[in-house]
Amino acid sequence: MRNICQRDIFFYMNEELRIPQKVMCSIFNKVRQGNMVETRISEIKQGKRRGYRGLKEAALPCFLECFQESAEEEAFRKLLNFVHREELYFPDAERKEDDSFQSYALRFLESGLANCEVPGKEALLQAEGETDEKADETGESRGVFGGAKGTLLYREVHSADFSSATSLLEKLRRNWKYLLFVAFCFTAVFLSFSFFSTNGINLFLDLLQLSPEIFIPLTLFLALSPLPFGILDVGITLYSYKKRNPEADISLKEIYYIGKYGDRVRVLPGKGRYDLCPSLIVYSIGCNLIGSLSAIAIFLFLRTMPDFSNYALRGKFTSMANIALAFNMLTTFAHTFFLFTREPMTEFREKEENPDTKRADRLHVISNNLYMIYSMSFSAIGMILAFLYSYDFAQSEKLSLSPSFAFAIFAVHAYLWFSSCSPYAVEFNAECAGSFLFLSPIVVIISSLSTFLCFQTGIGSTMVNLANFLAVVTWLQCFLKNGAEKSILPFIRMHRAYFVLYILLFFLFYLLSIHL
Repeated sequence: MRNICQRDIFFYMNEELRIPQKVMCSIFNKVRQGNMVETRISEIKQGKRRGYRGLKEAALPCFLECFQESAEEEAFRKLLNFVHREELYFPDAERKEDDSFQSYALRFLESGLANCEVPGKEALLQAEGETDEKADETGESRGVFGGAKGTLLYREVHSADFSSATSLLEKLRRNWKYLLFVAFCFTAVFLSFSFFSTNGINLFLDLLQLSPEIFIPLTLFLALSPLPFGILDVGITLYSYKKRNPEADISLKEIYYIGKYGDRVRVLPGKGRYDLCPSLIVYSIGCNLIGSLSAIAIFLFLRTMPDFSNYALRGKFTSMANIALAFNMLTTFAHTFFLFTREPMTEFREKEENPDTKRADRLHVISNNLYMIYSMSFSAIGMILAFLYSYDFAQSEKLSLSPSFAFAIFAVHAYLWFSSCSPYAVEFNAECAGSFLFLSPIVVIISSLSTFLCFQTGIGSTMVNLANFLAVVTWLQCFLKNGAEKSILPFIRMHRAYFVLYILLFFLFYLLSIHL
């Protein structure tokens, strides 16, 4: 006998009730933040991967939409046979005299959806429960290597309810020091502008005047910098661990545990500093490298425009550049806040990020934030000025379009897709989910209009149209795959935090229009 888990719920719905996986995704997406995809549903059903958090509240919608297809007695008998055949355990798994089909089915669904562990990695059920009772009485913490004699024993979090997420206001109240830090950063940046008589447009032009031999390596170095700083974070964690356990012999695998969880046998709150998971490193560094390619392409494109620096200095673009810099700082700090304020981790989970590793005082987080502000600000200011320059110049004569612009547009689409909808993003339930579906159409519209109105027809404009065509095809595939073909509202609700930032982006465009 084993504890019921999400694998059993998905298997019963898909195999016994014949509910398509696409329908299952749409049901669960109504009660959780993030995208559920059919491929992961299939892997969970086969017991290959852990389930999703925050699905317990989906029990009632599941029952109403999937468990009332046939006669009640027949459906009840089928469910009981499944529980007995699979030898599943959950509270009151045996039918009680006063049980109705609905009460039993809801108990079955709530218990299974609350447990996102892989079958076979839960705690071994002990008939008398002596070990668990003793642990409860003594208040011992249970680690992944728990057990009376230190045996390798996976522990399950009974009745884990991840659906009761802390409210945003409560998170802000708890992390008031971070808010003060953000306010200090904004104050320091704009006071330094006043003290040194500079501004965002001057910093942008200073970067643009660098030679490609300096700008390209600088951008790539900043994009890759989170990796060496992350390894340094692991070194700090190992040093701290050795101070607490001077006699401990640490294996290579335990270095990964200590870096991510702060200890090799349990999760220490606030101690994890960096995740050495190869897939996560590929995802994070991949996002940075693709974003850096966009900045490099914009840099090369702007250098092909005659007298561009003088145009930027003659125009009244100071407020625009400062607003763009402030918005990108706000986006970066908000992104970090959303990451480290997620539900605290209490047990070892290989395919899930420990929020402690995303805290703002981690060295790799600091370096990554600096890169994001640098790259996004340069790209945003460069794109806006390029559109304005080409429009003003087109009043007399249309310019020829450099292929670098097409490469920049392609890199923007690739970054939005890779960071939010790629298999890596789905695997780690990326916080920026939805950015490709929401922002990519805006990039397509603006770049296509600019190409048509301001540039001559040629190889450059053809490449831009090709990049936008590929983006539209990919957008349609992602949009339909995420079950949003009937209504966009559930999708917006799933990612409401980031859609607030997107609304702020439109407000930014409004502010820019006032100052241009």
